[in-house]
Order: sequence, then C-alpha cells, then structure tokens
Amino acid sequence: MSIASVRAAGKANRKKHRQVWPWRVVVQVACLATLPLLDMAPPWALTVAGVALVAGTAILGRWFCGWACPWGSALDGLRWVFEKTVLRWFPRLDFTVPLHIHKVLLKVKYVFLVGMVPLAFLMDASSIADPNSSESASINPVSVIIIIVVVLAIGLIPRAFCLYLCPIGAALAIVSLPRQLRITKPRTNCGKKCMICTVNCPMHIDLANTDTVKSEECIQCLRCVDVCPRGTAQLHLAKTSTAGK
Repeated sequence: MSIASVRAAGKANRKKHRQVWPWRVVVQVACLATLPLLDMAPPWALTVAGVALVAGTAILGRWFCGWACPWGSALDGLRWVFEKTVLRWFPRLDFTVPLHIHKVLLKVKYVFLVGMVPLAFLMDASSIADPNSSESASINPVSVIIIIVVVLAIGLIPRAFCLYLCPIGAALAIVSLPRQLRITKPRTNCGKKCMICTVNCPMHIDLANTDTVKSEECIQCLRCVDVCPRGTAQLHLAKTSTAGK
C-alpha cells in the first residue's frame, strides 16, 4: 500500500470520528490571532508564561508545539495547502525521509540549541558596538534561495522545521522527558500490517511498533488518536500506560 493511500485512509477515519482535529485547529487559530498581543505584554507576564510553559511541558509533554506554537500552526497550514495543490498534482513528491537520514537530522536542532546562547551574546554585543546594526539588511539572492528551499522542504515534509531545525523544540523535547501524559496503543489490538498511525504522524514516530510513546519528538497533537480505525491509540497517564517503547 502506498504512502498516499495510507494517508487517505487516515484522513477518512479522521473525518469519520473528528475527536480532536477540529478543536486543535480552533486552538491554533486562536493562538495565531493573539500573537500580536505579545508585543504589548509586560515582562513579568512573559516570565510567568515562560515558567508555565516549562512546567506544563514537564507534566503534559510538548503540548505547546502541537497546539499553541504559532510557527507550528503556520507549518500545518502550509502543509495543508501543499496537500490540496502540489501533492495532489504530483503525488510522487509525497515521501518520507529515509530512517537513517531522519535520525541524523533529528540531532541538528540540538546543535542549534547549544549555539543559541553564544549567538545571542554575540548579537547583543554587536548591537551595542554598532547602534545601526539593527537596521534591516538588504535581501540577497542566496537568502531568497534558502527561503524557497526551506518552504519547499516544510511543505513536502510535515513539520520539517520542528523536527530538524527548531531550537525551542529541542529544549522542550528535553523538558518533556518526564511527562506524565503519553499516547498508548497496544500492538495486540492493532490490525495486521496497519501503518495508518505511523504514516500520518507529523513527527515521523514509528507508532506501529510502539505500545507506549516515549519519544521526546511527540508533540501531543493526537493525530494518531483521530486516524486509528480501531480506536487503539489513546492518551493516558504514564503510570497507567502499557509497557513498551
């Protein structure tokens, strides 16, 4: 069965059940709409929000990435546009990154995370030394090419930026390791050779061979819950989860 047909089966199940997907879209749109308010928020409010984000991630997992991150929501929207246009016209472009390459690329965002602190210090020092450094730089062809490549990659590979490049996602992935909410899907209840959950997972987690999702890449989007034809995938407290990967 091709990737496109498996994804189509997952979409059919999602339309049939509609358990989570509509609510997630509502939350994402609401978060995007309130984004301009961040500029008006006082520093103490941003600090409280940051502490709440870290605490919530440690308990609930990467809910921010899956439900509230404006950039992640924009990526989901871009992917939806690609599914309705480019991938419908050219279905062969709908592919998954080979596993050995995927595992290597997953580490890139942690490199960016480590480099954020010295980079932020250098940028701050540069702005102090040169008051005019904050002026917008001219757009060059190389920058345009990079932007086009990134947009294409994001459109063709679901959540590519979140998976491979986002340093904030890397930090939240580490914080989410002790989370108490996890997706469980006992493989004994799965259909034979059913790959619907794996193929439809935007974070490329091998759900078909997993009883309990312990991967730090899980963003709690609950798409696997929506697309599972047997209702096997469910969200549970970690202490009640079935032992597994």
